[in-house]
Amino acid sequence: MTGKAQNSQEPKNPSQTGRSVWIKHGLLNTVEQAITRVADGLTTLFLIWFLSPEVFSKLAMAQAVVAPLLLFFLAPETVLYRDFSVWKDAGVTVLAARLRAFRVFGYLKGAFALLVSLGVGFFLSGQSYFEWVFSLIWAFSLALAPQVSGADREFLRLSLKLETLSLLSLYQKTVLFIGTAATLKIQGDAPVVVQLAGLAGVGLFSALSSAFLARNQAIAFLGSQQVSEDRHTKPYHLSMRETLFETLKDFSIWQHLQGVALNWVQTMDLFTLGLFHFPARQVGLYASVLKLVNFSNFAPLALTNAFGLWLGRKTPAKNQELPRVKKLTLILALTNGVQGLVFWLLSGKLVQLLSHGRWSDVEQLEMLRWFNWILLGNMILTSTFLVTHWILVRSSARQTFLRSYLPWTALSFLFYGSAAYLSAGTHDPLWVAKMNGAVSTVFCILLIFIYRRVRALASVGDR
Repeated sequence: MTGKAQNSQEPKNPSQTGRSVWIKHGLLNTVEQAITRVADGLTTLFLIWFLSPEVFSKLAMAQAVVAPLLLFFLAPETVLYRDFSVWKDAGVTVLAARLRAFRVFGYLKGAFALLVSLGVGFFLSGQSYFEWVFSLIWAFSLALAPQVSGADREFLRLSLKLETLSLLSLYQKTVLFIGTAATLKIQGDAPVVVQLAGLAGVGLFSALSSAFLARNQAIAFLGSQQVSEDRHTKPYHLSMRETLFETLKDFSIWQHLQGVALNWVQTMDLFTLGLFHFPARQVGLYASVLKLVNFSNFAPLALTNAFGLWLGRKTPAKNQELPRVKKLTLILALTNGVQGLVFWLLSGKLVQLLSHGRWSDVEQLEMLRWFNWILLGNMILTSTFLVTHWILVRSSARQTFLRSYLPWTALSFLFYGSAAYLSAGTHDPLWVAKMNGAVSTVFCILLIFIYRRVRALASVGDR
């Protein structure tokens, strides 16, 4: 009796407890990602629903132009996924000072984006200068919103303040969605430049106000750790100079280049359509298809982010991680396959619903042909997300960029550009859409060589 009573009071298996904790964190992280994806999707649907293809094409082209321009907008805060535990062990005061360095850098990037929008508008416009400026501001506000508040958001994520992070995401995306819907509804008959100005204003307010709230939450959490962010303390000055320099030199600049390459390739088909002067209506319809396919990114991004959260908080041990990487990648690929099948079955209904009489039957058939090829390429590419994240964190970001992302970007431009050039006479972007599968396959081939190299180094390093 006594032995049984004692056994009943013994703690649970620590591994089971740890697994339960990480399942909880993974679910909370997925909730935050779900809020982001669902809200972005609803905002996109409103834009497609209310805007003509010609106007929507201007917004989509602005995003395609901004994608390569992000090369000049470094994101040093991503190093938190590598060094968070190291900085935390060094003392919370040091962590707070380094965090502030990233925060100030993020604010400066937002101001620089406004200047770039004013300058680049001259090269794209003519008489539609302000239309392009407002389109670029809108595109930058969406692209840089995660970066302006990125340091505080990723700090909260790695500190497992996931409920707070979900509320911040809910706020930002709700403001963006409601503001976009209200702008489109109120200004439905307004001139194009007025509509674009309203959308740019909504994007700016959403990004800046959410950055302010994220800052307050991060500082409040640091305050609860009895840390002061006094800018006159010695650790602040050291970290402000050294954090940015060391981070950009050793890690973030190469990680940033990888991110820019990935984002640009994902919009490069649209970029080449604009480069070879396809009609605005065709570009708008093609952009609508791209946005629909992007809905299939939720599952791979949610799983990759949950894996990244786990990876960022543990001590590197490549051989212990490889089996999990393989298992989760297989799960991700199977999930993508099922998800892709569902999207393919629903594609006709989705296009017909969003058309609501604005797109002809011929145009809808064309869009479905593009949809199939773009979806195939997207499924292949997103199935690699988890492996690429592991390689990024556990290997040389410089070597990964030079050996995979750089040649992939060049080959992608060759594929998409050649298809757009050869199709410019017919104005049919079908062959451009077909290149999505080829481009994603090329990335997989290059990734295999990088993966084998990292795996070999892991085997040697962990002996």
